[in-house]
Amino acid sequence: MTAVRVPKFNSNDAAYLLLEWVVEDGETVTDGQEIALLETSKAVVELNSPGDGVLERKAEAHTECAVGDPVAVLHPDRTAYERGATPVAPPNAPAGPSAPPCSVTRGARELAEERGIPLERLYALGRKVVRRSHVEDLLAKAAGRAHRPGETDAPGPQGNGMAPPGAGTDEAVDGPTEPLSAVQRAVAATVSESHRTVPTAFVAVRVGVDAALEHAARLSRSERALIGLPELLVAAIAAVRARFPHCFATLVGEDAVRVRPAAHVGVTIDTGNGLFVATVRDAETLTPADIAHRLMEFRLRSLRGGFRAEHLADSAVALSLHTEDDVVLARPIVFPGHTCNVALPGVLDEVVLDADGAPRRRRVVNLGLAYDHRVLNGRTAMAFLRALKEFLESPAPPAAPAPEPSEAP
Repeated sequence: MTAVRVPKFNSNDAAYLLLEWVVEDGETVTDGQEIALLETSKAVVELNSPGDGVLERKAEAHTECAVGDPVAVLHPDRTAYERGATPVAPPNAPAGPSAPPCSVTRGARELAEERGIPLERLYALGRKVVRRSHVEDLLAKAAGRAHRPGETDAPGPQGNGMAPPGAGTDEAVDGPTEPLSAVQRAVAATVSESHRTVPTAFVAVRVGVDAALEHAARLSRSERALIGLPELLVAAIAAVRARFPHCFATLVGEDAVRVRPAAHVGVTIDTGNGLFVATVRDAETLTPADIAHRLMEFRLRSLRGGFRAEHLADSAVALSLHTEDDVVLARPIVFPGHTCNVALPGVLDEVVLDADGAPRRRRVVNLGLAYDHRVLNGRTAMAFLRALKEFLESPAPPAAPAPEPSEAP
């Protein structure tokens, strides 16, 4: 019999939420098969079977599980399963008829306790998972108006303090409702946590990318890989890590940082099946062609639903891609556990005048950086962006000078 334990998916969380089981209790599974979905602070990740066998669940869905908790066991065969299967209370949840009807996240529980909301009121919401935002909704309704993300109790720009239409009533907008996907719920939790905990600043620089695009086209032909600005920018971010270690760090408490030892670059991947931040590990050791192959693999996994925990863990810095046509500027969030997030928007055409006054077309991007102002200041943020700008505007490294011939004795 083999225990199926919750692995450590990232350095930020000590526990994860068991969202749902993908296989039934008593089902035969194979080594590496996806058996459950867990929610971390960054994404929804797969829990895979550590071997072949018959699965016996030991934890219920919507249970918060600590790293190392046994959530299932694998029996070697059907006979062993039928002989040994016994119901076991899930981790962190009481056994018997007093078990709560739903899971309440840590943030929701803390806010409810702070504002004197009993847990029974949260259970009565009828949700499988009660989050901090749901408690905020309750508080907003108690104040006599609907809650909107980022809204405070202060009067609006007009100073009249008026509630939006329909506020303070239970009347719903006409039309059916549908639940958010598990992936989108994880995105919502991460964005909410970022806005709640990270004091973010933002800066952007204009970067000419004609040389980078031409360099990428040459590499694509010679390396037989689809290389563009994202691949070159991942390489650039990795190349400057040693010069800007605090851009690859994690805030520890309120007065210290832990610098990451490698350039694991998280890149946003969205092919229509949800937003993922996939990690290009050890990017400083990879060529642009290697990075292109990794990103293509991630896009295919996004399309097919094939991400595993190792694909989404341990990023030290993030690159948010908003490369659709006509995207002028993008301001990303800073993911919890990071200190900055580089934003690559779309390529724009502009006309400039040469030294002799002749008009010339060039292509540019407004490269942005969102950063945690507790760790990074504007001077460092601008220096980091300028280093990336220099890399993109002069992408081909200069040829090393040939060694001078040694003098004959």
